[in-house]
Amino acid sequence: MHHSLLFVVVQLFATTVIAQNCPQYTALVQNADARWKAGAFEEAFTQLVAAREHCPEKSREIDEKLMAFTSEISKKYREAETEREKAIAAEQKAAAVLDKMYFYNDRYGLAFDKRMGYGFIDKNLNIKIEYQFSEALPFDHTGYAKVRYGDFYYLIDTLGRQYSLATELSKLNWAIGALDLRHKELSELPDTVLQSRQLEILLLSGNQLTSLPPQIGELKNLKTLDLSANQLSSLPAQIGELKNLKTLDLSANQLSSLPAQIGELKNLQSLSLSINQLINLPPQIGELTNLQSLDFNHNQFRSLSLEIGELKNLISLSVVSNQLSSLPTQIGELKNLKWLYLSGNQLISLPAQIGDLKNLQTLSLGANPLINLPPQIGELKNLQTLRLSSTQISSVPPEIGELKSLQELNLSSTQISNLPPQIKELKNLQTLDLSYNRLYNLPPEIGELKSLQVLSLFGSLLINLPPEIGKLKNLQSLILQNNYLTSLPAQIGELENLQSLGLYSNQLSKLPAQIGELKNLQSLGISSNQLTSLPSQIGGLKNLQVLNLSDNRLTSLPAQIGELENLQTFDLSINHLTSLPPEIGELENLQSLSLSTNQLTSLPVQIGELENLESLSLRNNPLHNLPLQIGRLKNLKRLDLSGSPVGFDEIQALRALNPSCSITSTNPKYVFQQHESSRTYWEKRAAAEEPQLQAAPTNTNLQQTLVSTYEYLALYQLLTGQFALAENTLQRGLQLDSTKFPMLARIAPALLFQGKTEAALQEYRKWKDASLGNQSHPFFKEIFLADLRQLEEAGIIPEERKADVEMVRKMLRE
Repeated sequence: MHHSLLFVVVQLFATTVIAQNCPQYTALVQNADARWKAGAFEEAFTQLVAAREHCPEKSREIDEKLMAFTSEISKKYREAETEREKAIAAEQKAAAVLDKMYFYNDRYGLAFDKRMGYGFIDKNLNIKIEYQFSEALPFDHTGYAKVRYGDFYYLIDTLGRQYSLATELSKLNWAIGALDLRHKELSELPDTVLQSRQLEILLLSGNQLTSLPPQIGELKNLKTLDLSANQLSSLPAQIGELKNLKTLDLSANQLSSLPAQIGELKNLQSLSLSINQLINLPPQIGELTNLQSLDFNHNQFRSLSLEIGELKNLISLSVVSNQLSSLPTQIGELKNLKWLYLSGNQLISLPAQIGDLKNLQTLSLGANPLINLPPQIGELKNLQTLRLSSTQISSVPPEIGELKSLQELNLSSTQISNLPPQIKELKNLQTLDLSYNRLYNLPPEIGELKSLQVLSLFGSLLINLPPEIGKLKNLQSLILQNNYLTSLPAQIGELENLQSLGLYSNQLSKLPAQIGELKNLQSLGISSNQLTSLPSQIGGLKNLQVLNLSDNRLTSLPAQIGELENLQTFDLSINHLTSLPPEIGELENLQSLSLSTNQLTSLPVQIGELENLESLSLRNNPLHNLPLQIGRLKNLKRLDLSGSPVGFDEIQALRALNPSCSITSTNPKYVFQQHESSRTYWEKRAAAEEPQLQAAPTNTNLQQTLVSTYEYLALYQLLTGQFALAENTLQRGLQLDSTKFPMLARIAPALLFQGKTEAALQEYRKWKDASLGNQSHPFFKEIFLADLRQLEEAGIIPEERKADVEMVRKMLRE
């Protein structure tokens, strides 16, 4: 897509202003409160998460509100237990919120009670660590959470044990058990730290340490040592003297080897070596018999040492993104292993001993040139997750049916063209991803997956769906985008729990009447198909919130469209609509309506009844008039009339009725007025900032602020025909910063439109072949041409200069 320099700069400015002022923060919080009061708990939570992302400095305030919401949900849940139906509804709403919360190790989540303070809960809303802290942060990857109790800060572990905390060297004393010096720009370990032998927790990640002194071995009481994200190239032999160490994090360093003494850490339970330059592990790694978690992702391992089989207590082994071409048979000795991550290697096959991992719950093998799975895969009776995406597997062995505990199976982007009948045996399967394969058809056995909740078939070359699809009574999400479906079976209507149905980029010319039976459907996407009409039964989708029908061939809508009482987002862009039914006004919860690129010549007055509408796009329609009722939509924030011939007077009338609504239009008179308004704004800013810089001429921040102000002021001076003023503004801006390329580019048109042709040509010739280092616009001349086109479209080029413009164009294209 082509963007001129002028357009890009305006967009950048708009983004910067929004980011600085958090203009949507108050509205998002108010929306959250309103939806909370209405009982829409999940929506309220989503609004608060959006507010925190929009305005990070308000994170503490948002977290307190989130914790309050969570506590209230917990209360509502317990109250509802007396009535079964209410209990189920409350549980579903609580689960929707809790799923968005961060739970350390899927167990501990931060909670807040106004009377008692912060505590920690599990996903069943049970209190795991009592509400007692005046401040608290969630558990992080170290396994600890920072809390405040009384006047002191502590780190606590998941058992609630407290370690007095210091985060500055000046506060380090004999009573401190935990020292957090993360991100302190340390280049060496201070002596005061090495002398603090009482320390049990030492967090040093994100510094610039290149080595550790031998004295590190004096910290005999250390249980946790975090040295991640430093510049360590080696470890001293004395590391082996930390006999009480349980957790050692050495990730994101420059280690190429480990000392043999690593094997002396007999109590070590967790060792992270990811993102280093290791090619192997010392044989002594086999002596870490208490090790439970071993992670060396993103290294250069070509094979695993045979001693790996001696780690009998290992629960988690992660070797992602290395160069493994095979696994040793000793892998089968890891009888307690639950999680094995091997994605992003060069594995072609698996040893038969993989079947000996009887306790394995997760096996991740994606992004390997794996050709097949051994029959022994069926022996993994406790396997819950199997990921094989982006492999070269062309068939699934029948033994797959023996994985009775499997809940997630990812076969996306493989070479599979069919599924074995034994797939029906996966009675506990909840998620099945078959995207980007060659599955022209699904076997009827697919209907036997009674527990399936998510089925993804994105881009799998499907030409039809079997009627057995209707047997998937627990299915919640069905993803069918980018296939070759020409119709849907009537049985689609039997998916009584379906919440999301994605059908875009198929070849559907109609929908079955049974679509209206999907009573729990919340999102329906059918864009980029060939629909010419909708069945009247569409009105049965009472819970639908999002409906995307863009890029079809619809000429009209059924009156029943007005029955979609919960619809919030409705996209009808790029169709052949000539009118809308008056029932459109019954969509009382509608917030966004896109009607762009249709053939609408008028709108029903009932559109004014959409009192919750916030965004309305009417761009590229032959609309000359609008009902004034649109101006009464007090919640309308955005109205897009671009490419529609709505008159200037009518736009002004709408603005008068709703001054807070932002209207976009290509009406030349309106566009010019908007540019005039912007020019006035930047003139006032320049007038205020120039004296400030004069008073503090060495202040570089003030200088750059003023440069940006002059940059935008010159833009709007050009767009309003103030060419001489634009030249003066640009000259002043370049005085302050001669490298600002937007101003360098605008000098030429400012001169050209004043009739200073020779001076303009000098600028064009000087810069036209200069490189911008931008893939879309590698040279200045492309920006020059784009700007000339935009200025021409704005209608501000003087008639007597148009011949000069053509001459410049010719010169730039030579």
